[in-house]
Amino acid sequence: MVFRRFIFLSVKFVLLHTVHWIFFKKNVKKLYRKLQIDLTEKRLNRIYYYSIMLYILFDWMVLLRKKRINKAEKYKRNLLMIFTPSFDDLGDEYNINADQVMKAFKEEKTEYDVPEFIVAKYIYKTFLSLNNLNAELINQHGDEVVKWECSGKTMEINKDSSYDELKDVIIGKGGDSIVFYRAGLDSEFKKGEEKAYFKLGSLLQFTNDIFDVYKDVKNGHQTLLTTTNDLIPVYDLYVELINDMIKSFFHLDLPIKRITKFLNRVMIILSRGLVCFNQLLEVQNRENGKFAPAKLSRQDLVCDMEKWSNIKKSIKYCAEYQSVIFQHRDLIKK
Repeated sequence: MVFRRFIFLSVKFVLLHTVHWIFFKKNVKKLYRKLQIDLTEKRLNRIYYYSIMLYILFDWMVLLRKKRINKAEKYKRNLLMIFTPSFDDLGDEYNINADQVMKAFKEEKTEYDVPEFIVAKYIYKTFLSLNNLNAELINQHGDEVVKWECSGKTMEINKDSSYDELKDVIIGKGGDSIVFYRAGLDSEFKKGEEKAYFKLGSLLQFTNDIFDVYKDVKNGHQTLLTTTNDLIPVYDLYVELINDMIKSFFHLDLPIKRITKFLNRVMIILSRGLVCFNQLLEVQNRENGKFAPAKLSRQDLVCDMEKWSNIKKSIKYCAEYQSVIFQHRDLIKK
């Protein structure tokens, strides 16, 4: 049952996103021509990667509200697919801080003429100018996203950030980002929905950090996984956040069957994080219980999710967490 659903949803997504990308790519090229920016292969590939993640995320959100995505919402989703990689580069490559970004976004002329800034500013202003039902949440969490992305917290390699500080980065950056995306849908938030999506966003950021350990070590970025010598407490935190997120969604005033379906789809992605995390734990065990990522090889730190053995492990975690989801569901029913 789980195996068939996993394969069906994976194939379905690949087909739908492939069709979407064929038409979306034309709009990306059109926008870059309008802004007179060279759309390099690197930039196009980054947009492609982020379009996958946002296509999945919006598919989840539309499923949960049980209302098909409309034309205006598709337009906003597509804007965010272009905005996100450009915006990420402002902090990662150009190290522009939050105050500078917020000020420059509001000015007509700025000193920043790098392509990523031009694209991010144009889309951000366009997005905010649209008729958004959740405009207040968009402004609130949009400001927070800018602060988290450009604060330099993950790039301050000369500062020994504490466990709690790095945990705040995962929770805040991921949480605010996903609520910001959700606010782009023209549906009112249910009671507790903002909190639930915030927790989901934290987990997605955590999962991203799990897969990026090798890259983050190479670039000198601090995360919970690159600064610890013992992964077990970090793994326990990841599992705790998964369970907490599941509980939060079951407390929403929505049909339980629909929430269950939504969570099973979310676990297709989070199961990949569990597979990768367990690979890192195996490496730690091999190294006599000490995790020192700077001394480890790319093969040790990079998790290949195209390997059939890892796909099978991912399906296994989906099956295990289906039981966990059912347990939380049954508690809510009582």
